[in-house]
Amino acid sequence: MAVGAFTVDNVDFNAVLNRYELPMREAWNLHATADFRKMFCRTVDEGYYEFPIDRLKGVELGPHGKPDPQMQRYVKKSRDVRKFGFGWTYTWEYLARTTSERIPDAIKSLLEADEDTVNALILGTLFDSATHYGLINTAYAGGQTTPPSYGQNTFATTHTHYLTSGTAALTTTTSISAAKEHMAHHGDNGPYMALINSHNVYDIEQMARWDAGVPMYNPILARVAVDGFHGRMLGVDWFQTEWMPENYIIFISMPRAAELVAFVEMVNQAAKGLVLFHDNYPLTRDRLTNIPVGVYPILNSYYLRWFNAYVLRRSAAVVLQVTSGSYTQPTLTTNILMSPADRA
Repeated sequence: MAVGAFTVDNVDFNAVLNRYELPMREAWNLHATADFRKMFCRTVDEGYYEFPIDRLKGVELGPHGKPDPQMQRYVKKSRDVRKFGFGWTYTWEYLARTTSERIPDAIKSLLEADEDTVNALILGTLFDSATHYGLINTAYAGGQTTPPSYGQNTFATTHTHYLTSGTAALTTTTSISAAKEHMAHHGDNGPYMALINSHNVYDIEQMARWDAGVPMYNPILARVAVDGFHGRMLGVDWFQTEWMPENYIIFISMPRAAELVAFVEMVNQAAKGLVLFHDNYPLTRDRLTNIPVGVYPILNSYYLRWFNAYVLRRSAAVVLQVTSGSYTQPTLTTNILMSPADRA
């Protein structure tokens, strides 16, 4: 008679680890990337990243003149990683009462939780109006006090890329044009894209709505009347996602999108990605003979990930909040991370 610990369909606990847990985690780290990391992130480590904070200027010289030495000034920025854990724990009882075919579904749920955490933190960084880790606001690092000038444009210390519509509903295109202008006057030209919640898609449909008493001569009105709003309008490609909180819109200069945010990981290769840890679980003993028959590291195992994010191209995006009041930073992790009360 076989001894050891087995699932209902007679798969050894260590086979569960080697057949499902380890290969799925390895494939996840090698090939899978959270949506917003894939779209907007450049991967960096915790070391310093340099940003130019001014532009070199020429000088008119006489016949025998030579320019004075110049050095472009840089500001250094870095951010420590944060530690996140996923306590999907396999108990002896769970494995003994389940079949091996159910294990991949359980692992898939854990990987989805990891992806949700990464997406929420990356997107949340773009909403950060209080620190120099977000888009352009009144906070700067390393002695910088204003955004760099561009062309004929110079900017005040109070310049911000966190805008409000001034109205409780998005009823005009003025705020959309202002968001595009805020990127363009830094040299971050289009094409532009926007992330938007389904609630605010409704607002846009109302702006472009069809009135039954008016002939449908406008192609935008005609398309919205038949199919509802989707696609491109006002020079912006619109993408609906329920990751966006209601009444917030993020506008992004698409040429800068792939390096908009720094995705920070530890330098140590062993700490990159989703890491599986095993407790030193005691030996399993045969029920009849009480003889130790094996060690099962899958029991009481758990996952950790170390990462963080900050905005690299602070001028290349704008957040618009649809509100008649002042800008308030939303919280995106309520449905993603456990609160202290949940853990109590």
